[in-house]
Amino acid sequence: MSAYFKKVMDSAHKYSIFDFGIVKTMLITFGILIGLYLPIPLFRIIWLIILIFGLSLAWTVYITFFRK
Repeated sequence: MSAYFKKVMDSAHKYSIFDFGIVKTMLITFGILIGLYLPIPLFRIIWLIILIFGLSLAWTVYITFFRK
C-alpha cells in the first residue's frame, strides 16, 4: 500500500496549474451532483454536469496514473 501512495504523490508533481484547475472542476461538479438530489430545477441540466464531471475525472486519472 505504501508503494501506491508513493506513486500517487510522485504523480502529483506532474500537475500543472491547468491540471489543478481540472481537479477543482471535478470536485465542484461532484458536489453539484450530490446536491442535485435535493433541488428539482437543476435536473434539466444534469447531463451537462455529469459530462463535465466525467471528463474532468478521466483527465485526472490520466494525469495521475498514465502521464510520464
